[in-house]
Amino acid sequence: MNKIVSITFLLLATMLVRVNGQSINTNEYVGTWNAIIIGTPGGDSKLEVKISNIKGKLEGTITSKDDGTVEIKRIEFNQNSISVYFKHGWFTVDLEMGKTDKNHCKCKLANRYTGQAIKQDI
Repeated sequence: MNKIVSITFLLLATMLVRVNGQSINTNEYVGTWNAIIIGTPGGDSKLEVKISNIKGKLEGTITSKDDGTVEIKRIEFNQNSISVYFKHGWFTVDLEMGKTDKNHCKCKLANRYTGQAIKQDI
């Protein structure tokens, strides 16, 4: 009886880990996004976020008026969003992008300033 309970528990645990690991489709973020972040110290900020899938890894660039084009340093996957890290001046900041539908994201820059992004290549 203990063996059956142990096997059942192991199967359920495996299924839960598998379901949680598939909560986000990373390819949904591939493409060019036009983002506007409201209320930054320099005024509203427009960003062009380009994300590509290169051999199964997301990479890309961010272009802004202040910094020009900079490379995305890393991308982290959260429950329902991604966090894109890039250099801004002397600092590395993150842009969290959470999809609201196929072509729109809510954004949060440096966990402080909010905005939205629209997919350019629809």
